[in-house]
Amino acid sequence: MIALPAGAQTVQEQTVSYDFRGESLEQVLDAIARDSGIDLVYDPELVRGQQVFKRIESSEVTEALRLILFDLNLDYIILSSGTVVIIRRVESAPAFGTLSGIIVDSQTGEPLPGATVMFADAAGGTSTGQMGQFSINRLMSGSHTLIFSYVGYSAVTKQITISPGRHVQETIEMRPQPVDVAPVIVEAHRPQLYNFGDRGESGSFGFDSYEWTRGPVQDLAMIPGVKSGVPMSDISLQGGQESEHRVMLDGVPMYSPYTIGRLFSSFSPYAIGSVEVQRAGYDASQGSQIAGLIDMSHHLPPKGQKGVMFQADPVSINLRGDLSYSLKNQSSVSVMSAFRTNIWSVYRDPVLEETLREWDVIDPLITNSMADIEDNAAYFEPYNHQSDLSFHDFHTAVRYKPNTYNTVQLSVYDSDNSLGTAVLNRSLPGQDIEPYLYAAETYSWNNRMAQLSWNSLPTPRLGIDSQISYTRSLFSHSSELGFGIPLQFRANSETSFSSDAGGIQFDRVELPSDVKGNEIEHFIVKSDASFSFSPSVELLGGIQFDRVSNALDSGEEGSLPPISDVTSSMLSGYLSGSFRFGRYWHLNAGSRFTHLDKTSRVYAEPRMSLQVDRPEAGIGYWSGKISGGLYRQFINEYRVSNSGATSVVPSFSIWSHAGTLPIPKAYHLTGSWYLEPSEKSTLRIEGYLKLQPVTSITSYRGFNEGEGETDVDVFAETTKMRAYGAGIRYERTFFESKLKLLSGYDYSYATIDMDTQFSRSVSTPWNDPHRGQFRAVWNIFNDLTLIGKWQGVWGRTWAFRDSYYSYLQVFEQESMNEFDFGSPDDDNLSHFSQADLSVLYRPELEAAKLLLRLDFINILNRRNVIDHRLSPVFKESDVSGYDITRRTLPGFYPKFSLKVSL
Repeated sequence: MIALPAGAQTVQEQTVSYDFRGESLEQVLDAIARDSGIDLVYDPELVRGQQVFKRIESSEVTEALRLILFDLNLDYIILSSGTVVIIRRVESAPAFGTLSGIIVDSQTGEPLPGATVMFADAAGGTSTGQMGQFSINRLMSGSHTLIFSYVGYSAVTKQITISPGRHVQETIEMRPQPVDVAPVIVEAHRPQLYNFGDRGESGSFGFDSYEWTRGPVQDLAMIPGVKSGVPMSDISLQGGQESEHRVMLDGVPMYSPYTIGRLFSSFSPYAIGSVEVQRAGYDASQGSQIAGLIDMSHHLPPKGQKGVMFQADPVSINLRGDLSYSLKNQSSVSVMSAFRTNIWSVYRDPVLEETLREWDVIDPLITNSMADIEDNAAYFEPYNHQSDLSFHDFHTAVRYKPNTYNTVQLSVYDSDNSLGTAVLNRSLPGQDIEPYLYAAETYSWNNRMAQLSWNSLPTPRLGIDSQISYTRSLFSHSSELGFGIPLQFRANSETSFSSDAGGIQFDRVELPSDVKGNEIEHFIVKSDASFSFSPSVELLGGIQFDRVSNALDSGEEGSLPPISDVTSSMLSGYLSGSFRFGRYWHLNAGSRFTHLDKTSRVYAEPRMSLQVDRPEAGIGYWSGKISGGLYRQFINEYRVSNSGATSVVPSFSIWSHAGTLPIPKAYHLTGSWYLEPSEKSTLRIEGYLKLQPVTSITSYRGFNEGEGETDVDVFAETTKMRAYGAGIRYERTFFESKLKLLSGYDYSYATIDMDTQFSRSVSTPWNDPHRGQFRAVWNIFNDLTLIGKWQGVWGRTWAFRDSYYSYLQVFEQESMNEFDFGSPDDDNLSHFSQADLSVLYRPELEAAKLLLRLDFINILNRRNVIDHRLSPVFKESDVSGYDITRRTLPGFYPKFSLKVSL
């Protein structure tokens, strides 16, 4: 026996306070004996290996001992001498119970995944699963106050009574916060404690029940570290390549999320309800990719809702139908279908048509270099132009709930998008060459997706999410170049050609790196589970099987060889633990493991995050998080520059999961800090560091050197990259939240080793060193809202079109007079700046809901430059040099849309 003597020999009824964070029971008992002046006696074997995680505030010594010993199955007795003896507790009736439940939207009944469940005293907590379910095991009997919170919703505080040995089930309904500037966007760092009870969880940069203005993928510019919102430019997450992140729909990877050269999203804006953004430092459950995730979820209707929505604007028409009703025994079913199509065949938006006309210009440098033609393309001028575009997509989602704690969801998505341009050039006067030079390109993107998921809470401790899915993405491209007048121009041209034109023979010229198509199919079966050991400890794990097939068609005469179908399998799994300890701390640590059949190896990806929340600091409520780990990527995208004469779409994507190149990997380290000094303002600061010792890029030298190859190595090479940056966002509300202002700034630095192409490391072509953001939402009246937006970008390089650096630099290494395409860091673009103003009017109607929206786009009428090309300068009918011509976005233009909901 061990005795801990003190000055007094009787139990002193005094109050004590402690915050034990994993100390040994021996240390805890010593501290209590020393501070309270009591004698403690115990058997060393009884307390050996026991750790204490407990916060005690102003409790009597005897009560403090009871609270500490109870969880360890120990008790105490007090001898007549006043000595306290620690003994093993004699079990009677169970003193613990369990709590489980589901968190849903109060208006729609839709479950809220990733919602936070926390004890008001910060003693522990958990998060909801994919279908909003949560469970807390081994919860001490008695009354507990819990706080439920989620992005874009007002927090809910509820007192719950736990009876010994009983299981309590709760359905928590959360009320959405008022309308803001964009739909719900969820971030990985979400504060878990709340200083202002009626203020919802931060991490959402707005909520707009009306629509996504450009699309759910493009409208992410207000998230720190997310580059988006500039037309013809892809998304980049925190310095990563534009091809490294994954876009998901209901947890299923989508490989072609854009249409019409990235001008629009491939997804109907009225089908998507929320977007979760995972950037650097995400945990093991999020999969294997080295940049991040953008996961969209379909929006399903509220309980009992039946309705139809119609929306029209100058480019497209949207339709949506909703049906939801309750069945017997608390079961219910909800169905949503959304369809979008363009109206180009009925009405051609003049701004878009003129933009395509200005962009569809034969580039003489690329044409002369890449095509085998005798006449110089510089001696032809534009004569006629035609363009055609088409896109449509269909979404449907069904959710069936046989009871509160089981959900089955089915969703299907289908989209077809195409763009065609054709330009006819005629020879300049006085030239003894062919009379007409013709160039045309067609592009087509197709996506198919279906998924079936089941989410269940079979016991209070265990939650299970399972899914089976299939996705197919197909891209095809054709390019024509030659002399003569094609049939479509002779049949459709407004200009009457001479009779001699009909006799001109049109001969198509093959381009050496012409990519004609790429297809990828992906089949996935996966299951995730979470097990709650206690209010503070949760174990998460999952297993996933992937079957992936891809093929590339580069044509018979291209220098990029045709690659036959390649199929491979992957088996992956992860295991991680979520630990809440002390008053404020939350640790998540785990690893992902992947077996790839092509290499017969197992790849590990350890990851960890630590978060602390301080609700009562002197500067207000703040939360900090640091995370990082090792990340790999097994399915890779390669961007190939378009070698077409016009290159309206600057590059294509080639997907591959085979080859002998090393598996790309990256190390992430990221930190973020959130401050809420008052209920009217929030501040978010974050920084990141990415080191990529192995990353893949397109190798254009391989196009010439890889003749006869059939492996991905022919168009890819391994290199290394690094990136770091920081971002800040400040949000403030005025006039009882009728006016909300949001501003932000991002700095990004990224370099990539391109020794084989430029003989050195260069800044990455996708990097935007400086980005500024500002948004304002003013709800003037209940039916009238003004939204103002501004975005600025500075420091962009790689100013010339993609093909100049990819082909002229590799195949034509001599400079064009003073223009040298071997120094992309020296080619600067002017800064990008665009301000938009939107007016939303919602008149009251008895039979329908009406939304009239007027967008004043680019109100400063700035002609923003997206890239440069070189145009010939003539002197006495000969080419004497080249001048820079800038491809620009449209200036100011208004846009009107109408939405009717019945």
